[in-house]
Amino acid sequence: MLAHQSPDLIAFLERIGVVDLVNASLADALTGSDDGEAMLAELSASHLFVEAVGRPGAETICDRPVQRQRRDLQRRAAKWFRDPRDAAGGRP
Repeated sequence: MLAHQSPDLIAFLERIGVVDLVNASLADALTGSDDGEAMLAELSASHLFVEAVGRPGAETICDRPVQRQRRDLQRRAAKWFRDPRDAAGGRP
């Protein structure tokens, strides 16, 4: 399935794959981009790799992070969860 996806989509999934639940704000923190909402919406609409869960704005994703980046991405996620400013963006 991944062989048929764009390199940008695969990179996005690899970075957000370090967490079980993700919303647009956390996706942006993990990827360093500002297109998390659009990427998650596109994935959800195409029924690829995500599944909407009971929390508004939260998605489950496939777990395929790049191993050498996993620790850095987990640190970014931890920082996002600790930073009270991100609460305005919503938690997954």
